[in-house]
Amino acid sequence: MDHLRYFASLDDVRSFSEAAKLANISQQGYSRAMAALESEVGCKLVNRGRNGSHLTDKGKAFMRHAKLILAEYDAAMLELHDISTLANILSDYSGRIVFTNACMVSIGARLLDRGYLGNAEIIEIGLSDLGYFDSDPDCIVIADISPDIYPDFDSTHSFLPIASGRIGIVVHGRLLPEGAENPIWESLKTLPLGIFDCDASVEIYDELFKELKPESIRLKSANNNVLERSLSKGELALLCDSFSWRCFTDEIHRNAHIRFIPIKKIMHSVFGLVRSGELEITQSDIEFVSAYKTLLLSEDDINFP
Repeated sequence: MDHLRYFASLDDVRSFSEAAKLANISQQGYSRAMAALESEVGCKLVNRGRNGSHLTDKGKAFMRHAKLILAEYDAAMLELHDISTLANILSDYSGRIVFTNACMVSIGARLLDRGYLGNAEIIEIGLSDLGYFDSDPDCIVIADISPDIYPDFDSTHSFLPIASGRIGIVVHGRLLPEGAENPIWESLKTLPLGIFDCDASVEIYDELFKELKPESIRLKSANNNVLERSLSKGELALLCDSFSWRCFTDEIHRNAHIRFIPIKKIMHSVFGLVRSGELEITQSDIEFVSAYKTLLLSEDDINFP
């Protein structure tokens, strides 16, 4: 089933390396999985070349079936699990749960809106404050990490992935110059950039800002109220990932004029439970993440690793 999920991710990206990042596995592991799948089905599903990866005609046909199979499998998993037991894992948790800003408005909001975590102490932090909490065995830390920015993160932390998203800019469509070679940067020359963590974002996303000098970017701390008001009025652009962005669409009433534009260079962020490398992932950590993923498995706007 994992091989099918890896294959299905190719429908959204253009290369094995991008799909591997989205699936949170190595490119070598992804290539092996695709080779095994092609061997199992007995035909070539993907053509790889200098310009990326492209589905063959048989691959396109198989993609339709793969998505149907995955949907049926996910539905079966929901039916087999005792949903009330999973809900109790989240509802009965009485310890501290720390969310980074981006995770609070996406993962945290989904849990709280559904009445979970009512007994927990909720703490929201900036990503730059992660080091104060990730070595505390008495709390659960949910953070968003970009493997492109932190390639060594896996060597210093233990990580249980929950969801992944593609990094990009959210902006009102009327502010995108027609015919501009890079509309994102054109917009950022005139708009403040909304971010969730002013202390860390310039450092974290420095790779994205090579075309603009960091000092020329006007940063503005973003929260739900700012998003609903300022995005709809075209008062700012928002640095975001596609997972969080889908969460925001309900709040701004699925405004057709608001657009999410992925960064030209493929970059992803992964949301998940984080422990400092000196701590081991516990069984309760695994149960917490599994409960969250299973309870929301039927929501098709989440890309589960």
